[in-house]
Amino acid sequence: MRPEDQESFSRFIDEIRRESDRGLALIGAAFIDEKLADMLQAFFCKDAAELLYGKNAPLGSFSARIETCHSLALVEGIERNDATISEGYETNLPIR
Repeated sequence: MRPEDQESFSRFIDEIRRESDRGLALIGAAFIDEKLADMLQAFFCKDAAELLYGKNAPLGSFSARIETCHSLALVEGIERNDATISEGYETNLPIR
């Protein structure tokens, strides 16, 4: 694991230890979404950030990033399924 990824993951673990179950689901899904965006940004040319970020970004949603990473063979089927489950938790949690 790259040092910057290890540091990011360590901060993530520290943060989720303090969360409720609901918070854990939201933070976990956001972490996965961020890592998928990072993978895509590393894969694409430098000018492709507009595809990932912004109001009308075609790859701005969690589900679009999951499917694109899988289509480009950046994640395997089991990882795609796990990310899809995480995305479902994020979108289906009741608002309090």
